[in-house]
Amino acid sequence: MSKSVKQFLIVLLVVMFVVAPVSVLTADTYAYEDEATSASIVGDTLVLRPAGMVATAIGAVFFVISFPFAVLGGNVQKSANATILKPVAYTFFRPIGSGLSGEDGP
Repeated sequence: MSKSVKQFLIVLLVVMFVVAPVSVLTADTYAYEDEATSASIVGDTLVLRPAGMVATAIGAVFFVISFPFAVLGGNVQKSANATILKPVAYTFFRPIGSGLSGEDGP
């Protein structure tokens, strides 16, 4: 992997870690919007969807790591739901620009 790609990925991760707490703090502001605005569509497309893809990939890794323990505890479905299914639904099945709450999706 080239140095510029590594730098880009590091900057992207730093930005996501900075933006994530802010989006959680402002979630109630956007939870009750009925219509998507152009700003919410742009923000969703440029920030939330890529962050959701990263969260899905990280969740899949955590699911694989925690799978033996989930089997022993009898909660594989709950583990899969929390680490894979919710991020996938938020990223791919939610209407674009629907806000930060994820309540508009499945």
